[in-house]
Parts: sequence; structure tokens; C-alpha cells
Amino acid sequence: MLKSIRVQVALLAIVPLLAFVVLGAKTIEEAYRESRHASEIQPIADMAHGIEGFLEEMTRDVEERRRATRKQEMGQQVKLVTEGGKVFETRLMNSSEGGIGVMYFEGARVGQLVIYEDFSGRKFPMEIKWVRDDTVGLQYRAEAGSMAAAA
Repeated sequence: MLKSIRVQVALLAIVPLLAFVVLGAKTIEEAYRESRHASEIQPIADMAHGIEGFLEEMTRDVEERRRATRKQEMGQQVKLVTEGGKVFETRLMNSSEGGIGVMYFEGARVGQLVIYEDFSGRKFPMEIKWVRDDTVGLQYRAEAGSMAAAA
């Protein structure tokens, strides 16, 4: 009977030790799997970081080019003629490859189609894209083709 008690005590001591070993092995396996996943994800994270940097650089480049193509031509007199023949005279604020900015004029509204006549008499079909307190932004229309700055 003493022997049976010793066996039972030994079993009671071994069971927690076995549980610890099994759980420890499971934890090591999970850690290995997590480590493997992390090593698979890291190149993707590095690539995403590189793409983000590239996009930020491209955005800066586009903004610099946009600013570079603008010409300040403050004050030149220009004429805008609506499809109905109404004439607006205003002053040029700036021009770029895509359009012009002029001083606000009474009756300007977004979407309005006009013919822009520059100081030398050249005419360009345009559309009013935005109207602010003191400035109106016009964009060359498709039928004008790819225009260079008007001035």
C-alpha cells in the first residue's frame, strides 16, 4: 500500500510537470509561427514605406512644376465673351498651361463657357472652374487642345 501511495504522489508531481512541458512547447511553437509571420510581413511593410515616400516626393515634384509653369502677369487687360455675346473686361492675374486667373467680374459663375481674348487678340475657349471673392479661375476647354500659357 505504501508503494501505491508513492506511485500516486509521483504521478501527482509528474502531471503538472507534463502540463508545463506541453504548454511550453505549444508556446514555443506559437512564438515560432508569429516570428515567421513577422518576417513575411516585414518586406511588405518596407515596400509600403518606400511607396509612401515615392508618392510624397512625386506630390512635391508636381506642386513645384505647377508653380513653375505659372506666370505672373498682373494687370494685363483681357476680354471674356460669353456664348450669348456678353462681353466682360477684366484683368489677368496669372496664367498657366491649364488655365488663367482673372480678377473677379460681375456675373461670373462656375460652369459658364466663355471665349478668352488675350491682350494680343488671340482667342481661347474656356470654362469658369471657380469663383472666389476677388479672383475667377478659368480652364482651357478640350476643343482648345493642349494650350501653352497664353502670354
